[in-house]
Amino acid sequence: LSLMRALPILDKGVRNNRWDGIAMAKPLVPLKDAQIGLIGLGRIGSEVVKRLKVFGSTINVYDPFLSQTKAAEIGVNLVGLEEIFSNSDAISLHSPLNEQTKHIINADSLVKMKPNAVIVNAARGGLIDTEALINALKSNTIRAAALDVFEQEPLADDSELKDLANVFLSPHLAWYSDSAIERLQRLAGEEAARAVAGEPLRCPYPL
Repeated sequence: LSLMRALPILDKGVRNNRWDGIAMAKPLVPLKDAQIGLIGLGRIGSEVVKRLKVFGSTINVYDPFLSQTKAAEIGVNLVGLEEIFSNSDAISLHSPLNEQTKHIINADSLVKMKPNAVIVNAARGGLIDTEALINALKSNTIRAAALDVFEQEPLADDSELKDLANVFLSPHLAWYSDSAIERLQRLAGEEAARAVAGEPLRCPYPL
């Protein structure tokens, strides 16, 4: 939401004694008219959809494991990856990291995006080619990015991402709140109890 309203750019502008807000912010697409593209629609992506619907945005999803029937039930448009790249005002990543998804955001995909497009990644750092993203941000190929995860963590001291006004950074903490910690501890305890009792696990992990 911050990026869609160009808040990081406007904040830096005001701190540098600029007051030409429209010039700094335009083009600015209202959320009710925005095309939001999600890559991957698992549990977290589905929760994002619920929240975006409040704003009236058009929500398009690329997920090779999602059926048209399920997409219709959720209220999203199931589209191809190229359409996500070319039509989205904002792209939010919700895919696991594997051979198929590594660097799904790269130099080729970035040049297909709208100049006002913003990218949000709170999934896996390797989904984005960092060097390609930095180049796209520096050249204004896209408007901005919000990153909670990175290919290298912690972020390198000399990372160019830190110097860019059109990037919003956080230290892999999108999941965190006081209540989230309590819930995580409770769920871990419940899962351990299921394992000891020989019951089916809620979140089995193949070894």
